[in-house]
Amino acid sequence: MRTVGLALCSLCAVTLYGQSVSITAPTAGQALSGFSGFSFAASIASAPNAYNVCYTVDAYPVPGPGPSCSRTAPYVVPWDTFWVLNGPHQVVATAYDALGNVIATSSPVAFTVANNWPCSWAPAITVTTGTALGSVWSGKVSVSGTLSGSYAGSDTFQWNWFIDGMPLEQMINTSVTNSLNLDTSQFANGPHVVALVTQDQGNSCTTYSDGYEGAATEWSRTVTFNNTSTVMEVRENAHEVFLAPAGTFTLSICQEINKTS
Repeated sequence: MRTVGLALCSLCAVTLYGQSVSITAPTAGQALSGFSGFSFAASIASAPNAYNVCYTVDAYPVPGPGPSCSRTAPYVVPWDTFWVLNGPHQVVATAYDALGNVIATSSPVAFTVANNWPCSWAPAITVTTGTALGSVWSGKVSVSGTLSGSYAGSDTFQWNWFIDGMPLEQMINTSVTNSLNLDTSQFANGPHVVALVTQDQGNSCTTYSDGYEGAATEWSRTVTFNNTSTVMEVRENAHEVFLAPAGTFTLSICQEINKTS
């Protein structure tokens, strides 16, 4: 049995041995719109071992049903801008080697999205939590979102729950309310961003002939988790320790022996 302590920066730009990645599309401050016609793109310098380039928008993998990554220069990822709400956003590109190691991270590039909502209604959402947002969360906490608007309960919606930009759970249904029972003990103590993003599947949207699927509502808040002085997390593999920096982890090895006679 072995104890490993790690303290890592969770928001560090990474550039190794002169290797770098920079975003070429969009350009800084560019205004984007439309279902098609735009693609993220990037260039890599001094990185012959680059295998994959992945994009995040506002710290989330590129929203939408398409890919977030590309393995061929100029690392183009087509994107439907309706998958985010109108307003300011930013994109970051990360280059990986064939083993999945980060070799370079770009500087963020800010852009804006300005689309005409193609549906006949304007949805809204309210979120309630079992523990007040201003209080410290511990144990299991219920988080519920409720849609409002003329087509709430009839349009099919995709509900996406996130913690710190990482997908946590997805639900697809016509329910007006969906709930998540969040187990805060699975995460390190401290501040975390809890978010809910919903997409309308387009039953009430008639302005786009192929059927609309895009962002409808967003909600996010920063909440502090605190369960014990030392948080214990179960990790299947020692290589996953980096996912929760600044913690103490106990690694154990289990071996199964099959006997035959």
